Amino acid sequence: MTKSDIRRYLARHPRVWRCLYAFVTIVFMAYVSETVCLERNSHSTATDHNTTPKISESRSGLPWEHVCIIGNAEHASDAIRTHHMWNDKYPSFWLVWGEPLATPSEKLPQNIRLLQIERKTSWAEGIEFTLEQLRKHLDCEYIFTHDDDLEFFTSHDTNRDTLSSILSTMLLKYQPAVVGFPWSVGDTTVEGMMGLASKFKGREVVPLTGFDSGMVIYHKSIVNFFIPYTPRGEGGFHGHWSLCAHFLNLFGPNLLEGKALRMNTIKYSNLISFDNVPEDERSPTKISKSGLIVHAESRHPYEYHMNQPFRTFLANGMLNRQRRWGRDLTSADILWDVELPQRIFTDTRELKNDHAHHWSVDKWTVISKLVEFYDIHHPVLSKNKWIRESFTDNELTSFLRSRNNLGLDFSIVIHIFTLDRRESLEALWTSINEANKIKRKVSFHIHLDTAESDNNAPFFLYGQYLQSLESIHGPITISINSKKKGLRQSIMDAWTPVNSEEYAIFLEDDISVSRHFLEYSEQMIARYLSPRGSPGYSPRCIGVSLYNQKYDEVNDKDWSVSTGQFYSPYLLQQPQSWGAIYTADGWNDFRKWYLAQTPNFDPLIPSSLTNRWPKSRSWKKFMLRYMYTKGKVLLYPNFPGGVSLSTNRLEIGTNDRISGDQRTIMLERFQVPLLDLRDNLERNHPEMFGGSGAEFLKRTIRRENGKTFLDLTTQFIDRSFEYPFGNDSDSIKPLLPGSLLVPSLALPPMNQLKVFDVHYAPVKDIHSLVGNISPKSFDKCTLILQVDNNTSLETVHSTLLHYHEQPQLDSMVLAWNRNDGVPRFKAPDASKKALKKKIQYEFKIPIKAVKPTTLSPNIKFMVTEHAPTDCIILAHPSALISHDQLRFAISLFQGHFFNNIIGFAEDGLFHSFDSNSNSFKLERVAGTGVGISVVGLPRMVIHKKYLERYLRPSMAVARKIVDAESGCDVILMNLIVANETNMGPVIISSDGEPSIIDAKEESRCLDIFRRKVFTDRLPLKYTKSTFTAPKPQLKRSMKVMEYPDEITPSLKQLKYSDSK
Repeated sequence: MTKSDIRRYLARHPRVWRCLYAFVTIVFMAYVSETVCLERNSHSTATDHNTTPKISESRSGLPWEHVCIIGNAEHASDAIRTHHMWNDKYPSFWLVWGEPLATPSEKLPQNIRLLQIERKTSWAEGIEFTLEQLRKHLDCEYIFTHDDDLEFFTSHDTNRDTLSSILSTMLLKYQPAVVGFPWSVGDTTVEGMMGLASKFKGREVVPLTGFDSGMVIYHKSIVNFFIPYTPRGEGGFHGHWSLCAHFLNLFGPNLLEGKALRMNTIKYSNLISFDNVPEDERSPTKISKSGLIVHAESRHPYEYHMNQPFRTFLANGMLNRQRRWGRDLTSADILWDVELPQRIFTDTRELKNDHAHHWSVDKWTVISKLVEFYDIHHPVLSKNKWIRESFTDNELTSFLRSRNNLGLDFSIVIHIFTLDRRESLEALWTSINEANKIKRKVSFHIHLDTAESDNNAPFFLYGQYLQSLESIHGPITISINSKKKGLRQSIMDAWTPVNSEEYAIFLEDDISVSRHFLEYSEQMIARYLSPRGSPGYSPRCIGVSLYNQKYDEVNDKDWSVSTGQFYSPYLLQQPQSWGAIYTADGWNDFRKWYLAQTPNFDPLIPSSLTNRWPKSRSWKKFMLRYMYTKGKVLLYPNFPGGVSLSTNRLEIGTNDRISGDQRTIMLERFQVPLLDLRDNLERNHPEMFGGSGAEFLKRTIRRENGKTFLDLTTQFIDRSFEYPFGNDSDSIKPLLPGSLLVPSLALPPMNQLKVFDVHYAPVKDIHSLVGNISPKSFDKCTLILQVDNNTSLETVHSTLLHYHEQPQLDSMVLAWNRNDGVPRFKAPDASKKALKKKIQYEFKIPIKAVKPTTLSPNIKFMVTEHAPTDCIILAHPSALISHDQLRFAISLFQGHFFNNIIGFAEDGLFHSFDSNSNSFKLERVAGTGVGISVVGLPRMVIHKKYLERYLRPSMAVARKIVDAESGCDVILMNLIVANETNMGPVIISSDGEPSIIDAKEESRCLDIFRRKVFTDRLPLKYTKSTFTAPKPQLKRSMKVMEYPDEITPSLKQLKYSDSK
């Protein structure tokens, strides 16, 4: 077919011609332009201090260039203008995102390349894409990420002909790792940067601090540390526009120090920036659905809403949390200066012929510097391209193992708390010095609290004794309180960690430790706490107990758990005061939470007997509430036979004041044998022999230099185990090499350990412990008041006024058992959060009125859904409870008797059998309340769960009896509680007169329930617990009534000793 035939064919078939034309056009454009993704705003900094050549990526075979520019441009003209600004000297690759490409390639500068992609991309994606395209064509010594809205100029004049030559000269002279440029806004508005600008005024280059991320120069050997930009899912953060600036500002200066420079000889201004517009002239900002902030004066959104959370996430990986970084750096923080290379090139031609000898990042120097200031296992580094491409697993394994072998990965500080008890401390100190040494750094901090005594001579002698102490394990620091703090405050003030690789062991002077406690601590930290990047690791675990728990203090009963033949540890939502290791992160977070509480705050736990611990003395009570609120746990040992790494000698002190028979009971309950693996195992642990536990202990022994050591790692290695990693792109694979993570059969991964909640109940996993909950159900109570037709509205009003200022009340519910309508109450509406509004209410707490469709005496027990607390107060309008009695009743409920009915002696009845009528009868009780079995008026404190029991289908017959018989509702509630607890009510005695109760009606109800509901069985029990509410004290000067801070019954009354 000739050319003329082809032309005639195409003329007759125009569609074919158009398709052919389109195809050729597409092929041509594909040659001229390529795909791109881009993103906006980032800060980068980097410093390196090494002159070893050739860790830089080898691009042999590609043309070499000194500087290459990559960037995102809204218009092709913006890219071309920027290219010309650098005198067309530097090759540049641009993603054009704001318009189709129309400029013919022959009209473009020879060394510019415009790229395009149809899908919309972010600023960060675009920079990553242009870098990939650049590397396919050129080997660039430096990569210059460049915004398209910048106007660069020299500090001497505005002659742009000198820009490229000045930049090249400076790069040849200093050979930096990362270069930033003066950020004028920061120099004039940010305090730290203002000081640095003044200090370094007049210098051509200075150490890099805070800088803008839209214009950064990276050496090719380190660029992959910063690009692709972070975050990309690490910690749940995704940065597309401005968030990555924080990563650059943190790691640039701190990692590369003297090789991260700010070039003062070249400055810039933003052509498009809201900083150029006065604040009062700026257009209102817009907030997108994703939370991004959009300024009318800018072309891209800002991720301001994630700034602080991401900064916190980043800072959590810093070993020194008090270290300033980024724009907060001051002259006091810059402990380095600009670093010059060993060889300086005179021009780019010399460098081009010998660019292999240009300064380049040494990976070992960088990784060593990195682990000195940052946790290499932190998730923010989990996807770092430079680390993953620079090191093999074997290299990282060798590097980390060498640090571990030198004991450089973490340190332990042992805090000891004492109060002028030399014999106690000597026993503890002897057990410490008998312990085997470990390779990690160990130090001691002894805290001596001041005694309250007129004779201070023994105290000063004790201080001198402490100063004479020595230890084979490490140095000793002694702190003496000038004023008495008490145990709680001494412990809370003892440790403010600044290094996340520092772990603290807390020991009181009445503790003794096993000779293996340091080995165990070292192995537990290395296995579960320090490798934060390891699979199964959870920051919810804030420490490790040295004490082998054998008693459940929440439910007041013995405790044991089976964890298999290898006696692996378990996770328990309980703090430990008798010897424990705490993490820096966990302790800092706990102290932050603790300091945020009000002075009167009592850290209660729903349905826990730990509530009776005195808050004024017990720091452990606060940590228990913190762990419950935040979903935190401790790891507990589970050695056979209760063998432990620490034990309590239960000497008389701040929180233990027991003696005699009670002390014997407490020793049996809480004291445990200490682990001792010396050759006389059978003598040291006779309780173990004859069972599998003895064989387990024998396997833990490692002998070295004639000594016996505990070894739960290498002696139990499970080489068949493989860690499962997710395959999706967002899964966070830790940097820690798998060969360092081979689990021990005795120490499996944390996510395979058994988990128990705050009530010692097993849960599925650690994530089942829901964090950030508010245990409001025990902090306050809901008052329920039944209003009947015979109750006047004036009485209702005065009753509400009597109770509404009680600080322990959360809300009041009116069980409106009347024919008329419910009146409106001028009270806050909790559902609308009206408490925050500036409205004057007659009542201080919310009031909810509930009216049934059918009137019934049962209604007071049918308002469960309107009661947000576990603590329920049943009130009677004709018999008010005084504030001091109510306060005391609530404290009894919260601290100990949450399973009982708590009533008042004047409402009390006792039951007896009448042989004449062959039935039980109820009679009033005279005196203090001894012998009461029924609280006869609805004036009581009970648990919400009994309202739910009352409404069960099994109680349907009983509720019908209540509807038919007068005065039976309260009797039924007494029977329900007694039937479940097998206990009588708790009674508060007073000087008041007995209430007027028609015992005949109550007796009839009792007999009906016995026969028709409880099958001729009467579950009532007589009370064994009576208390007298404390008397308020009148302060003469102020004439106000004051009550004791803690009015929970004394330990003697409860026959209980608080363990801490």
